[in-house]
Amino acid sequence: MLPVKQLSFPLVLLLMYRLWKILLSRVWFVKEKYDIIQLKDLIQQHVDATGSEKGKRILDNFEEYLPKFKKIIPHDYERVLKTIVQMEEKGLSAEQAQIEAFYANTRK
Repeated sequence: MLPVKQLSFPLVLLLMYRLWKILLSRVWFVKEKYDIIQLKDLIQQHVDATGSEKGKRILDNFEEYLPKFKKIIPHDYERVLKTIVQMEEKGLSAEQAQIEAFYANTRK
């Protein structure tokens, strides 16, 4: 392994990013229907706001570009989402479930 002094700054940043990604989050391909719709809407908003040619190209060939997109969710956020679902299954309203999930996960 190279001493840190010999690594370029961009390489150090890349290594730190990859380590962060592994330790603090999960990475999925965008496959869920809601996620796909949301992604496409975000790109469309970007194109509308900026006139981006690249954005237009992605939208025109969306099925080809879709596998290149990743969904990154921090572990803590994923845990909160799961807790919300559990609370809703117990009969709490969506708002009550969110509040309870917040408190349940801040105590950990």
